[in-house]
Amino acid sequence: MVRRTRIQTNPSQEYVERGPVVELVYWRDPKKSGIVFGTVLGILLSLTYFSLISVVAYLSLVLLTGTISFRIYKNVLQAVQKTSDGHPFKEILELDLTLPQDKVREVTDIAVAHMNAAALELRRLFLVEDLVDSIKFGVLLWSLTYVGSWFNGMTLIIIAFVALFTLPKVYENNKSQIDQNLDVVRSKIADITSKVKAAIPIGKKPGYYVTSIQSAVECGAVNTRGEMSSVQSDIEKRKQISVRGIAQVENVSTIKKTFNRHLHYTLVKDRNVATPRDYYFALAHCVKDNLVSRWIRTQQYYYEKDPKRVYYLSLEYYMGRSLQNTMINLGIQGACDEAMYQLGLDIEELEELEEDAGLGNGGLGRLAACFLDSMATLGLAAYGYGIRYEYGIFAQKIKNGEQR
Repeated sequence: MVRRTRIQTNPSQEYVERGPVVELVYWRDPKKSGIVFGTVLGILLSLTYFSLISVVAYLSLVLLTGTISFRIYKNVLQAVQKTSDGHPFKEILELDLTLPQDKVREVTDIAVAHMNAAALELRRLFLVEDLVDSIKFGVLLWSLTYVGSWFNGMTLIIIAFVALFTLPKVYENNKSQIDQNLDVVRSKIADITSKVKAAIPIGKKPGYYVTSIQSAVECGAVNTRGEMSSVQSDIEKRKQISVRGIAQVENVSTIKKTFNRHLHYTLVKDRNVATPRDYYFALAHCVKDNLVSRWIRTQQYYYEKDPKRVYYLSLEYYMGRSLQNTMINLGIQGACDEAMYQLGLDIEELEELEEDAGLGNGGLGRLAACFLDSMATLGLAAYGYGIRYEYGIFAQKIKNGEQR
């Protein structure tokens, strides 16, 4: 099988701009990024030689001197030119600097959630819930003792700041090579971990459950009928049922594993009897896994924030084929292409097996599809409603109230 020719694209186009911080880190505007990088790096280097109070005082004094000088210069210029332009910093003084309560509450909730998750993870590691994970955590702490002996805190902060402005751009320019190397490292670590777990008897002993029940009885956690009393409410327990705990289809190794699982367990086929259409459905299920998780999180966000929603009604939706378009939108087309190639499949042949979702006849349906794409791009809470077609753009006849 001949591997298809790959078209190189600008890596910067694969990333969606998420805000001014991302633009600075990825050097979208070299002038702005250079100014911010140089200024902050200069401040950090100053903190290595002077105290925090001195650095803050000197910086504030320089800023105050500059604003006073500029104010006096503008006042003299207005007096000479006999103009009344007003205060030179009027626009800045009129800016609303109050923090929105909703944003503060949202950031606080996220911070609390991360703190709770960190506390649970540390408890699990320190109390040796999983021996291998605790050993790996111990190796990390042991390594940090050497890092602490080599660098002080400010040096580590400077290194982290420089890495923040360099590593993302390096990864952006060499994404495919880095992902391949990371997949190799992950596979090696997984193999070593599995061998260690197989060699070390980790698990519950046969008398573990009985001992636990006896201990629970002594502590009063089991009632007289032998039933465990509810330490957590059912609502708290159901919080474990979350889409966030599901691995995402984000790299070649994960896609291959997910493809293999869907082929065998969803379609109940193996390589001896699977047809190209079976391989197409397995790939579609891989892409759907990633899409569904995002859809669920979007719905959870809508239920929490309760925004206004758009309900678009149309008799036709000429959507076209969606597999390749969805992979491009999710940013996993390259990974899926490489995964199929490593499995001896041609992704272009699989994409050609998709039937055209023509829920309509022509221009009106295509316009409706464009509206849906536009609303999705703008992040609007929108839904499209139409007719449940059986034959779509093919022969359509209504006979006795049914489509033929």
